[in-house]
Amino acid sequence: MAEFDVVVIGAGHNGLTLAAYLAKAGLSVGVFEKRSIAGGGLCTEEPLFPGFLHNMHANFHLWPDFAPAWKDLQIEKFGMGYVHPSIPWSAPLSDGNHILIHNQIALTEKSFARFSKKDARTFCKLKRDLDRVFEKIMLASIYSVPKEPNPELEKELAKLPWFNKDWFGMSLFEAADDLFEDETVKTFILANIWFAGWPPDFKKMGDLVPTFLGLCNHMYLPRGGTYRLAQTLSRIVAHYDGRIFTNCDVGKILVRDGRAIGITLAKTSPLIQEQEIIARKAVVSAIDVTSTYLELVEDGILDASVKDQVKRFDYRGNSLINFHFELNQAPKFNSKDHTIDKGWSQDIGYENYGDLKEELASISKGDIPDIPRYEAGVNTLFDPSYAPPGKHIAICYREMPNTDKLNGGREKLENMMEGYADRVLEKWESYAPNMKKENVIARYIYTPYEYERKIVSMRTGSWSLGRMDYDQSGINRPIRGYADYRTPIKGLYMCSSSCHPGGSIFLAAGYNAAKVVLQDLK
Repeated sequence: MAEFDVVVIGAGHNGLTLAAYLAKAGLSVGVFEKRSIAGGGLCTEEPLFPGFLHNMHANFHLWPDFAPAWKDLQIEKFGMGYVHPSIPWSAPLSDGNHILIHNQIALTEKSFARFSKKDARTFCKLKRDLDRVFEKIMLASIYSVPKEPNPELEKELAKLPWFNKDWFGMSLFEAADDLFEDETVKTFILANIWFAGWPPDFKKMGDLVPTFLGLCNHMYLPRGGTYRLAQTLSRIVAHYDGRIFTNCDVGKILVRDGRAIGITLAKTSPLIQEQEIIARKAVVSAIDVTSTYLELVEDGILDASVKDQVKRFDYRGNSLINFHFELNQAPKFNSKDHTIDKGWSQDIGYENYGDLKEELASISKGDIPDIPRYEAGVNTLFDPSYAPPGKHIAICYREMPNTDKLNGGREKLENMMEGYADRVLEKWESYAPNMKKENVIARYIYTPYEYERKIVSMRTGSWSLGRMDYDQSGINRPIRGYADYRTPIKGLYMCSSSCHPGGSIFLAAGYNAAKVVLQDLK
C-alpha cells in the first residue's frame, strides 16, 4: 500500500504549485494525474509540422512578477523564463488607424490621444496611481483567501482618490462609460477584459475595468512554450522529493469517519501498481468542483445542501475555438504607422460597442457569431524558438458558446469550421494585406470539444473551470461557505481554477491552498 503525507489529485499548474510548496515544507507528496503528462492547461504541442510550437490552452501568463511562488519556489532558477512583450495589447482599425497599450506609459498615452486626449490623460493618471499600489492589491485580493469585508484591500483602494466604490455594483459596460468617453478606447479595453475571462455585460464587476489598467502591462510570454512552466514546477516538486504519477485515473476519494484518508485509482499505472493510496494528513483536489464533489466522493457523505450548490455551479462562458496558423511571414498591418506590427495580443474585428453586443447576443443564443472576431497572438515576434528560422506561428482565439449550449452541436461545428477558418484569415487580411492563403503553411482548428476531451476538468469547454461572474467569484467560489480551499470533509481541500481566483495562469489557487493546508497541519 502506497502512503504519502499529502495526496494531490491532478497535475495542472495549481496542483503542481501546491505540491511544490508542501514538498518544500518537508511533507511527502504524491501527485496523481490522469493524462500521460503533467501540466493541465500548460500544454504545448506540434500538431502540424515539426518545429512549430503551439500553446493549445494557456498562451498569455498574467503577472508572474507578482506571483509569490516565483520567488518562494525560485522558479527562474529551476529553468523557467519569460519574454515581456513591449506592446502586450493592440487592435487594428478598418480606417488604417490602431490603438495599443505599450509598456512605456507615454506611448500608450500617445496612442489613446488619437481618439481622446481626455481618455489618454485619464488612463495615464489611473495607471500611474495603480502602479504604486498594484502589487499590494494583488496580494490582498488574488494571493489570499477571499473574504468580505476585506480590510487589506480596502486600505490599498483608499490610496486611490479617484476609485469609485459604485463600480462594484456596475457592469463592465457601465464602468467603462463612467471612466472613459471615446467608444474606440472603451471597446478596446472591454474586449481585452473579455478575453481575460470577463464579458462586458457581467453585472457587479465594474471594478475590473480599473483593475485591467493595473495588470495590462504585466502579461508575459513563456519562453519556449507554456509547457516549460509545467516542466519547471515538476522539477521543483521532484527536487523536494515529491512524486508525480501520470496515467493515473483517480476513482474515488477514500473517506473514513468523516475524514479524507486517501484515494483509489480506477486503474494501475506502470509507475505505481497499488490501487489504494493512503494520505496520512490531507487529500487535495486540483480538478474541477463537479468531479471532486459529485464523482469522486461516495454518495451519502455530503449533505444534500452542499451537493445542490455544486449541481448549480455554472460552466457557461470562457469557451474558445482556436485557429492555429503556421506562417511564412508575420502580419504586416495596413496602418498609418507600423508600430502595431509588433503588437502581441491583436484584437481583430472589435471596433465599437455594436461589435461587442452582437457577439454577446449570438453567443447567449447558442450561435457562433457570423462575423469572425477574435484575439490573435503571434508568439514568434518575441520568441523565435516557437518556429523554425524565418517562420512564424499565430494563434487566434474566438469566443463561442459552450459545448452544451451550442446549436447544432459538434456535427454542425465540424461541418462549418474549415469554411469559418477561411473567413478568419480573410478578416485578418482586411487589416493586414499579407495575411493571404499563400502566407499560410498549415493550419489547425482546436474546438471546445478538444478542450474538454484533453482536459476533462474543462467541462463544456470552459478553460476557467467555471463561469467567473459575481455569483461565482470571491467568497462564492466554488460554493458559498467553502471558498477558503477547505471542503465539508475534514482533510479534503481544493486548489483548482474552480476555486478563487478562477482561471488563467496566476499560480494563485495552489499558493493559497498550500498556505491553508500548512496552517491546518501545524
